[in-house]
Amino acid sequence: MSRPLAAALPSPGTSPKGTLPKSKIKSRKFLRETEDDSGELTIEDWIYRRDRFRSTSLEFPFPAPMDSAPLDASLDSRIASITELRPRVMHLLELHGLRVVRIAFFNLTKPGYPNGGDIPKPTLQIFIDAGDEDPLGQLSAARRDITAILDDVGLPAVEVEVIDAGRYYRPSFFPIHPNHPAVGIYRAVRHELLACLHSHIGYRWAMLSLFQVGRTANLQRPAVAVLVDPLVVCDWNLVVSRLNGIIARVTRSGPLLGVEVMPGRCGESPPAPPGTLAPPGLSDKPGLSFYNKFDAHPCQGTSIGVRGDVGGGTLGGWFIMRSPNKAHKGFLTNSHVVAPPTGTPETAVRAYNVFGLPYRAKDTDPARTWIQFFAVKDVEATRKEATKLEAWTREMVSSAREEIQRRQLVGAPTSEVQERLNVYSANHSTALTIIQKMAAMPTLLGRTIIASGRRLEPNLKTLDYAFVETGRTGRTNLPAKEEFDILKVSPGDLGLERDFVPDVKARGFSGFRPGDWYWKIGRTTGLTGGLCNGIDAWIPSRVSHTLFDAHGVLKKVRHSGRILEIDKETGRLVYDENGKPKFAQWQAHDKHGIPIWDEAGKPVMVDDERNVHYSSEWVIVNGSIDSLSLASQQTFCDLGDSGSLIMDINCKVAGLMFGDMNGACGPRGKFGAYTGAGLVTDIRDIKASLKVALGWAPDAQVDVLTLPE
Repeated sequence: MSRPLAAALPSPGTSPKGTLPKSKIKSRKFLRETEDDSGELTIEDWIYRRDRFRSTSLEFPFPAPMDSAPLDASLDSRIASITELRPRVMHLLELHGLRVVRIAFFNLTKPGYPNGGDIPKPTLQIFIDAGDEDPLGQLSAARRDITAILDDVGLPAVEVEVIDAGRYYRPSFFPIHPNHPAVGIYRAVRHELLACLHSHIGYRWAMLSLFQVGRTANLQRPAVAVLVDPLVVCDWNLVVSRLNGIIARVTRSGPLLGVEVMPGRCGESPPAPPGTLAPPGLSDKPGLSFYNKFDAHPCQGTSIGVRGDVGGGTLGGWFIMRSPNKAHKGFLTNSHVVAPPTGTPETAVRAYNVFGLPYRAKDTDPARTWIQFFAVKDVEATRKEATKLEAWTREMVSSAREEIQRRQLVGAPTSEVQERLNVYSANHSTALTIIQKMAAMPTLLGRTIIASGRRLEPNLKTLDYAFVETGRTGRTNLPAKEEFDILKVSPGDLGLERDFVPDVKARGFSGFRPGDWYWKIGRTTGLTGGLCNGIDAWIPSRVSHTLFDAHGVLKKVRHSGRILEIDKETGRLVYDENGKPKFAQWQAHDKHGIPIWDEAGKPVMVDDERNVHYSSEWVIVNGSIDSLSLASQQTFCDLGDSGSLIMDINCKVAGLMFGDMNGACGPRGKFGAYTGAGLVTDIRDIKASLKVALGWAPDAQVDVLTLPE
């Protein structure tokens, strides 16, 4: 397909990896837009070169959109003093024929992104509307000329971005129906797709699945979605071509499938492997204030934390867990939410991640963590807001009383002011009460008595659960219908013609089924809903995952394509003299399957990299399936929501949320920089695992988890 503007674009002399001139001024004036997206490029540079609706002077083209915040006061004041700047820029944009939608100075960041994503970059960001035209030449020329203006007025450190607001690359993931013809096609070729992807970039991929993908719901189409780590260098055109070739062999008479490759992350909360998209850890993010939704009684979705740490997760829901000898009252959450705190010996943390916490572990076991309500950082955030509001309402109360006195002296009516005084007084009392409550928090809830660790089921589904014994159950009421209506959390809001009437309490247990609607209450994002994608997502095993059989017998522990060695007598990991776990080895075979021996007649041993290791997860996506809608993907979850109980349309418990999935190029989330979809653990798998772990006989007819009365 010809592109008429291409001839007008000079080809910059960048290296295959997009290296710019060392001079800051020269690099700012360098034309990065080029039709040449071939050869080895970082994933970011490849996406940027293919995006004809964005031009930026940033030396590294962070995926859009980026977070924006006000400039530092000194720079903002300096820019405001340059009176001729705005007229010159607006006149230049008019000369280039660009219709401005929005123009402003911001500090741009890409939170958690490597290569300096967290460092604020002062930028003049210009959103334009180019209609149906191909605007790349205009955007590039305008950006280059505006850069020259900024240099001319003494602002060489300010970058420039010119973006076609309605068309720059910003794909959304929408759920695909399990009966869509594309699902069967994808299922038939996904092993071959994975082998192809892994042969090019190894374990630098982050997720492989099938979604409806498009900028908005009306533009969605079935596409194989591939998330990869940031900064991965590859010949992406070759990768996509080969993936398309695999798909083409089975789609000659069926629906066409696209291929979308972009940076992103998929898994549990940080810490994440080096070089991956790792939003700041929970201990690094600001705490959340629960001032407007403070409840002295811990309930489903509330903030919890481990004593000795400041970060937080979510209290899933209240249950009674039965062992052969005792009924325990407490709540479910994730194993990684209640993991040993900072300062615990590394060997103990590693053992917890691999094997979890066995039932009836010793009191001295560091994995028997004490759990608090709220997390420390959330207590502090709530206290700060309450203190601020207490001071403000106290001032308002004093001011209202003085105004009433003045009105009384002149015989003026005081009823309106009295009403304001009553409101201020009530709000002041509330602030004082919460300050007093926060002074006594966090309060101890209970202690972890069993946890799964990072466990995989035989079906490769992740198990990530923990039970915290409290001796009592907290508030079990579910949100009222009005709250669902206000937040538009219902099947109808996602295009499903299904009635939903929330119950007062949970009605029992179910599980996950592709295409069905689910909802959750999380510490960070609160009440949200979404659809289970029509086919599972494959996620590489880049942390240790433990595999047990149906009887709870340890099979193996695998890590990034290799198997950790296990002592056959003790069933524990084997460590070398440096305290590092040892990898099991097998005799190497050639391509014909014949064992390989060295010159001394000894077998050549290799780590087990014969198979690509991955888990297979259900994903809950919050986004419209209505093809006529202009909606984009919405947030289902964010960091801190791990441990949330997932409920189905009948208010039955379906499972726990243990992680999130997001693409770095997707729409900005409601609560953060990224739009998160949820990774979930099925409650049926949790109950089956608990039955074995608690010591019940295989043929025992028992409900190991029940809901409190």
